[in-house]
Amino acid sequence: MFQLTAPHPVPAFSRIRPLAVVKWGGVLASAFVLAAFLTGAVFEVAPAFGFTVAQTHGISMEPHYRSGDIVLLRKAETSSIRAGDVIAYEREDGTIMHRVVEVLGAQSGEPVFITQGDNVSHPDAPVAASQVKAKLVGELPLLGPLSRLFDSEGGFMVYRSLVLGAAMAWVLVWFLFWLQRRSRARPLAAAGFAASPGAPPSDGGEGG
Repeated sequence: MFQLTAPHPVPAFSRIRPLAVVKWGGVLASAFVLAAFLTGAVFEVAPAFGFTVAQTHGISMEPHYRSGDIVLLRKAETSSIRAGDVIAYEREDGTIMHRVVEVLGAQSGEPVFITQGDNVSHPDAPVAASQVKAKLVGELPLLGPLSRLFDSEGGFMVYRSLVLGAAMAWVLVWFLFWLQRRSRARPLAAAGFAASPGAPPSDGGEGG
């Protein structure tokens, strides 16, 4: 049962450039913080466009969908549902997400759907059109592992610590980047390279 809830060899160290490490470290930290922000934004914005974001539970839809995956659902006319579609429907023990394997009675009236989990050897009880809540639109990539982390013991605390750590790392690496650029600019100014563009460097002698 699958339920839903709301290039000559050079020593490695000699190839490392501190400036590049600082720069790319900041990029990676920024990407992590952005991913964390988008994770929350998806859950807030999707309903405004008629979508429902849900988390899966169970193993009946493996290997296509794992427990803890985050999926996107949308209400659909039952007349548009075909065999092969994945639907979410209500029954006594909760909301189930299974694949439609057969559509019955579509010609004579309201359709009746025969559903079955991808990892189950037998079909479910027939599903009436009134039981159907939504059709699966797709899976939100990368969010599944994060949701499984939330479900683990202390998972949310781990995730929050990672986000805060990435934010602090972002500030630190860009501060170090700024310091390094500033320290490289000072020797140039002291050597007389801060003169106006195009002016020849002075040799200290008198003209004439």
